Amino acid sequence: MAQEITCFVAVTAVGLMAGIMLGVALTQQTAQQLSAECWTARQNCSDRLFRKIMPTTFILILLASLSAIVVLHPAAKLWMGVSLIASLLVIVITMAFEVPLNNKFAGWEPEKIPDDWQLLRNAWLRNHWLRTYFGIAAFLFSLGACFTR
Repeated sequence: MAQEITCFVAVTAVGLMAGIMLGVALTQQTAQQLSAECWTARQNCSDRLFRKIMPTTFILILLASLSAIVVLHPAAKLWMGVSLIASLLVIVITMAFEVPLNNKFAGWEPEKIPDDWQLLRNAWLRNHWLRTYFGIAAFLFSLGACFTR
């Protein structure tokens, strides 16, 4: 019973992260059409929300995945371990690349947006797609752990 519960919590937490990231990636694709001022306002609005919810989400993922690794049988532990590594890569990409760019965007004033703003926006989106791929992989590996007997 403990295995099923921890697997369910881990898959749910990792799945929520992957789903959020996929939704953001898709909406960011359409936001590419916005002007510099509109894109910056939209990005900063989203960033304020995600600064509140993502740390808790990341902690939940790490705790749930580690708990699952403790209680799962050996073959499933491997799958969940790979899921945990993919989740850690999401966190590393977030902290190393996305947060610094978000901090830059937060300092932009509508009349003083840099000329190279599109390059920075595109870099953010490339990094976001990369972490989205790792997030989806983490979800699939955690799901695999739950179906491994």
